[in-house]
Amino acid sequence: MEDYTDLNLPWGEFVEVKINAVDVLFKDLRKVKGGTILLSSITDPYQPIEEKYEITRSLLMNLKNTSFSINILTKNDLIKRDLKLINKLKNPSVGITLNFINEKNRKIWEPGAASVKDRLDTIKKIGKENIYTYIHIGPYLPEITNLKQIIRRVNEYVDEIQVEKINFNDDIMEIIRNKYPQKYKKYKKLRKNQNYLDKLTKRKIDTIEHNLNEDITLFLD
Repeated sequence: MEDYTDLNLPWGEFVEVKINAVDVLFKDLRKVKGGTILLSSITDPYQPIEEKYEITRSLLMNLKNTSFSINILTKNDLIKRDLKLINKLKNPSVGITLNFINEKNRKIWEPGAASVKDRLDTIKKIGKENIYTYIHIGPYLPEITNLKQIIRRVNEYVDEIQVEKINFNDDIMEIIRNKYPQKYKKYKKLRKNQNYLDKLTKRKIDTIEHNLNEDITLFLD
């Protein structure tokens, strides 16, 4: 996130409110004729400050009568506020990131995001609406993310299950070293051997697909 701002602060400790987001969006949209808009790949569109500023809600209201398909990805249950609006969009899809079923792990990796329970409740609620719903498990952390448990808890409510391979960085390794010291040596090896990590991840996905009779979209890039 630091690559996208001039603020010299750690990721997760600041928010820059893009109060001109609607103007910027429609300026960019004049350059294209259609497609899918993702909200969003860098920051969460429903982080707590959205309750005050309603930037995401304003974007959705302005996109309601356009030809663009809207894909929303979030970790937070504030999205429930906008479900009626989302249902009025063209081809909407909503994804909830759910990397853990264990609240202890969630607090380590996602301290500012909604709890596991709140996310599960949100998935159920969205799944009952006429909205294409998916979960995004990413990054998948070997021996930490319990894929089978997550999928069993949500499969009846979602249309798609996505799993994204971990892309190692120093911050992730520091968390592993401090919070999961018994796994640190293995993670160092995985970081050095991406081909092995890809094979390990794919083998895990194949096994779960077979055992649970579920199709899983795997992202390795």
